[in-house]
Amino acid sequence: MEDNILLCNNFLSFNLRQTMNSTSDLLYNIQSLKQFQLNIDNIQRIKDGAQLQINMACLALLRQYILNEPVAGLILFRNLIRKYYPLSDEQVVKYENRIYTGVHKIVENNSFTIDPREWYYITNLSVLKRKGQEFTIDNRLYRVCYKRYNTTVKCYDMIPSTLISEISSLDDLRELKMDSRQIRLFHSNYNIDFHNIPQVCSDLAENEFTKWDWDLVSKIKGDVKSCVWLKDLLNNNGFFAQMGIGSIVETLTKLQNLLGMEYVITQDDLNEVIERYEKMGSRLYSYSPNISKEFIIEHQDDLDWLVLQRNPYVQWDLELINIFLRKCSKLVPENEMAKSLNGSCAMYSAINDFLNDLVLDDIEKLYEL
Repeated sequence: MEDNILLCNNFLSFNLRQTMNSTSDLLYNIQSLKQFQLNIDNIQRIKDGAQLQINMACLALLRQYILNEPVAGLILFRNLIRKYYPLSDEQVVKYENRIYTGVHKIVENNSFTIDPREWYYITNLSVLKRKGQEFTIDNRLYRVCYKRYNTTVKCYDMIPSTLISEISSLDDLRELKMDSRQIRLFHSNYNIDFHNIPQVCSDLAENEFTKWDWDLVSKIKGDVKSCVWLKDLLNNNGFFAQMGIGSIVETLTKLQNLLGMEYVITQDDLNEVIERYEKMGSRLYSYSPNISKEFIIEHQDDLDWLVLQRNPYVQWDLELINIFLRKCSKLVPENEMAKSLNGSCAMYSAINDFLNDLVLDDIEKLYEL
């Protein structure tokens, strides 16, 4: 296509008379410009036709592998669009459906008053970057965090969007001015390298998909002045999938050596962990950062597909998403699908190249999204 445009440009430069000494020269150049416009129009028609064919192919693939899967396909697709597609304001109103369920009270003139707007969470990172932490569209208030007045302790609690767990920039996180509730979600973030955080809190021990190594365990031990985190780490499937999938006993031994005599893992806890992962078997691989498509397909009946959905290291494609949907259609009750089939950024990456506003508009018309 670019070659055709270049040829037309060269044609125009070659055919225009650079000096106009008479009316005939002017008329000649006008005719040349008209011909050039016709050529450009033809190229645009070719380009539009090619794009139409591409859109039709993309739509056909999305329908075959995702949208035509009863119930589950539409729910997953809608959630992926809500969370990861670069939504316009009109699309925000259409897709953003995470409602803040608390009482809609605000403070005016030192007294509480009911805010008549509908309150929604921002769950899309591109929308947050484009619109900011708070904005209003069509009498709807959208925020990353809501304040709820706690009458027991007479102060405000911050009720944050789960979006915080997906923000990849520390600077973006700092701008949100997190309180303790938000920090807890922050420590479930798998995009942040916690090795470089000045100080971590005990909640990091619950993070299933961060990059675990013994240095990070040592950092938690050094930063947290109690052993409250140890129980969470012993229950962290992601930690053992990364550090101990070959030998749970060996991993527990290394952990105890790192802890020293300061914290002692009881024999009952050791037995419980060993027994748990013996029973879990191949399902533990669902948390692994090194799991391949071939392994997933070969062991698809042994893995936990809802965990795979959350695993940011899975290399999703349309075929894997289709298997996921068929598995979930059998395993997840229909009334729980909207909550369970949230998708992930890794999953969205598999469909991103098939999407644009025209394709999405066609899907909305076909499936009444």
